Amino acid sequence: MDTSKLYSKFLADKEGWLYLTAHSHYFWPDVSFDATIKYWEMSAKMVDEKWGHIFSEVVPKTQKLMAKLLNLTDPKQIAFAPNTQELLTRLISCFPLDQNVKILTTTHEFHSASRTFQRLAEEKNFQVTMIDSEHPDFEAVFLEEIALGQDLIFISQVFYDSGKVTSSEFLRRCLDHNNKRALFVLDAYHGFCALPFDLRPFEDEIFYLAGGYKYAQAGSGLCFMTCPKEISLNL
Repeated sequence: MDTSKLYSKFLADKEGWLYLTAHSHYFWPDVSFDATIKYWEMSAKMVDEKWGHIFSEVVPKTQKLMAKLLNLTDPKQIAFAPNTQELLTRLISCFPLDQNVKILTTTHEFHSASRTFQRLAEEKNFQVTMIDSEHPDFEAVFLEEIALGQDLIFISQVFYDSGKVTSSEFLRRCLDHNNKRALFVLDAYHGFCALPFDLRPFEDEIFYLAGGYKYAQAGSGLCFMTCPKEISLNL
């Protein structure tokens, strides 16, 4: 099926192109342009009243669409932000300032997360452990660290620099080792709408962090995080 007509604006001045860098920046469909214009026109018409419309109509509709993609039980479990960095910061801010916080992650997380963890490691009350995800015994080592007790665990569903996938089977093993009930974040930014994923078996145990810029082709500024039901956080 020829879908080029759905991308007419991006393709307008690229005749003859063979575009092979979609991992960096997908072409956006025309509907994303139409949505941007519709938002501008709505803002001009409704001004401050637009927020009532957005939170009562637009947000619930978007939550339902994303919940359907992920097989999420309750769409209200989804929180939005302009970028994943903000959502990660919200999670970290849940820890008291005087608490010693143990964070487990890998050496191959995307830049925004890895820079945040490197900065936190400079603080005396943060203990950050980064495991090399390319290590031949990575899974065993990562599970051992989880069992030692953590406060926050952060791992990519698809590692941006290698394409290595965290399987659902390994994810389940990680959660089974999470006896201390650490906040568990699956960074799915490079997996959402690229790999089929059924979130329902994990929906009450993980924060699923993703965005629409990459493979969902939604344009910039639309990121989200699903939150476990039993965790009451003001996100």
